[in-house]
Amino acid sequence: MPMITVASSVPADQIPVEFCSLLTDLLAAMLQKPRERVVVHLMSGQRVRVGNSDEPSVVASLSSIGKIGADFNQEHLNQLCSFFRKHLNVSPKNTVVRFVDLIPINVAWNGQLRDK
Repeated sequence: MPMITVASSVPADQIPVEFCSLLTDLLAAMLQKPRERVVVHLMSGQRVRVGNSDEPSVVASLSSIGKIGADFNQEHLNQLCSFFRKHLNVSPKNTVVRFVDLIPINVAWNGQLRDK
């Protein structure tokens, strides 16, 4: 059950309407998970600042049961930075991503724990 929260300083009216759908598709492919289980939480127009830059910024948290860790994170980061640059015009230097490998018993969806 991949979940991403994206907090961005980019105002809502400057974010493409299809942003969440495109990000859902990217995460489903990237993490090899069904599209129906991907959760995208976008918070636009946030007071997000990386370092001392006034440029557009993104702080994201990507959580998943599996497909997170030393063998995966650099490729995930490359794809996310490319996506945020293309769709939000945010430079990788102003993109911060936290990766969280979830324990299945700590995740629920559709009234059931994801412990299997």
